[in-house]
Parts: sequence; structure tokens; C-alpha cells
Amino acid sequence: MKIPFATQSYQARSLPLSAQRVVNLFAEAAPQDARSPVVLYGTPGLTLFGTIGTGPIRGLHVMGTTLYAVSGDQLFSVSSSGTGTLLGNLAGRARTSGPVDMADNGRQLVVVNDGRGTVYDGTILEAITDPDFPRASSVSYVDGYFLFTRRDSGQWFISNLLEATAYDALDFATAETYPDNLVRVFTDHREVWLFGVKSIEVWSNTGGADFPFQRISGAVLERGCAAAGSVAKMDNSVFWLGDDGIVYRAAGYQPQRVSTHAIEHAIEGYATLADALAFTYSQEGHSFYVLTFPDAATWVYDASTQLWHERESRDSEGRGLARWRVNAYADAYNQQEV
Repeated sequence: MKIPFATQSYQARSLPLSAQRVVNLFAEAAPQDARSPVVLYGTPGLTLFGTIGTGPIRGLHVMGTTLYAVSGDQLFSVSSSGTGTLLGNLAGRARTSGPVDMADNGRQLVVVNDGRGTVYDGTILEAITDPDFPRASSVSYVDGYFLFTRRDSGQWFISNLLEATAYDALDFATAETYPDNLVRVFTDHREVWLFGVKSIEVWSNTGGADFPFQRISGAVLERGCAAAGSVAKMDNSVFWLGDDGIVYRAAGYQPQRVSTHAIEHAIEGYATLADALAFTYSQEGHSFYVLTFPDAATWVYDASTQLWHERESRDSEGRGLARWRVNAYADAYNQQEV
């Protein structure tokens, strides 16, 4: 008799219906003539690459060929041997928790920390001191402009063209379809995605004289974002955790549900969703969306199979952490840094 093995994590409220858990394993379809239609492979382990600052690591980013890391409230460049070089302290209140947001234009790296912006140009690390730069909550980049969401508002604003340190008080716009605050600005395929608490708008660069971006007609998603850090892109689409506790991917300008009822039931039981973090990476033809709730669990969606699995880690004393210890990700030096 063949014993059916689990292929994804789907623990239903009624356990006799389904009590599957796939932890630190992912499924792959086998060839038609194989003895089993599905095989489970182990997820990659972690090895020490380097120790940067006093921690924790709050963000990783690659500009050019160099890896940069934010450890605590300090920015470091990281060599291919894992050695960190301190570049200086970030603007904003000193913090040792919570992610930062980072973007670059090839010669300037911008870090948003506690509402303040810091720019590194390869030589000098300096705070953005332009009086027309308001408190920001996220940053992205497209077509020569750095893009920011204004903290606790529905507004977003841009830098001067090709210059991260200069701003014009008139270069701002408002996502007006719904009166909700923006939590994240994100770029994909040269489009600007503005994630609000209850809605999403998509804009593009039309080259207007007064403000170069305009909302794309009909590009409004009546679904919000529960966690700014959950937004990521892979498989030619954008993924995020919705304000209703459902994980979505964009199908054009429509939200397409990818989470299961079992995962959504688990998410409903978490104390908070706002601190969820996500990143994507590829391995052997699989594209993974990794969604971590820091105090609860890590769920991973495989776009190639449309199946979910879980990731867990243990601490130095061998105790289970219930979630994967990874908080940030970058692909650098022919390695995947986390």
C-alpha cells in the first residue's frame, strides 16, 4: 500500500480533514515515469558569512557590485569575504529593531530610518537636510527619481532628478481614490505601486511638467496592505499581505489570492500583522516568497508549484524559534546573503 506523504503545509481547523505540515522541505513535481509524482527536498541551511556591527541586521542591499548592511543604526559596506567596513551612523532616532528601507540609483544609496533619510554616494554618508524633505516611511527608485511615502499620510513625494539630496516642496502627490494612509511605495516594471492601508494605486511616469507621474486609468486595487515589509516581487508579479490577512499576488491590476484557508486561519491568530517581513529568491527553478511574522511563524510560497511550506530555526541552545531566523536577504558575490 502506498502511503500518501504531505506535499504542503495545510493544517485545517478540523484535523481529520487535513493535518499536513511540511517544515524545512519543499515539493517538486517528479517526471511522469517516476515512482512517486512528487518529491520533497530540504531547504538550504545557513552558514556564517560575517559578523557585522553589534546587530541586529535591519537591512541588506546591493548597489553596483557591493553589498551594504544596516546593523543597528549604522551602515556598513561588506566585502566578498564577509568583512564589514563602518560607513557611519544613520540619520534618525537610534534604533536596534525594525527594518529600514533602502534604494539606489547606481551611485547613491538612500536609507530611510525612523522617518529620516541618509545618502551614501560611495565616499560620504550624510543625512538628507533639505527642508523640503518631510518625514518618510519608505523609499523606492525609478527613472532617475527616488520615491518616498510621507509618514502618516496619503501623500508621496520625489527627489530632484538624479539627486537624492535635493527636493522641491511642490514635487508631491496624493493617492486620492480612498482616504487612507500610504504604507509603502514600490516599483515594478517601471510602474509605481502605492500601497495604502485599505487600497492600492498604480502610477507611471508620463513626463508631466508639474509632476512627472500620473495614476494609470483604472489601476486601483480595492485591497490594502497589512504590513509594509510584506511587499516583494517575483514571477513577474507583486506579492503582499492584504489588510484582510490574505496573501495576494497582482494579476494585472487585480488582487489574486494565493494563501490557503489554513494559512489564513493561522494568520488570524497572530497578535500583530504590521511587522511581517518578506523577501523573494530563486533556487533550482523554484521562486520562493518568504513571509515571516517575527513573533509567530515563517510561511513560504513556491510559485512554481503553488504550494506552501514552513521554515523554522533553532537558537544556540537548540530550542525551537517557531520561525526562520532570517530577517533580510540579498544576492551578492555569487552567494545568497541573509
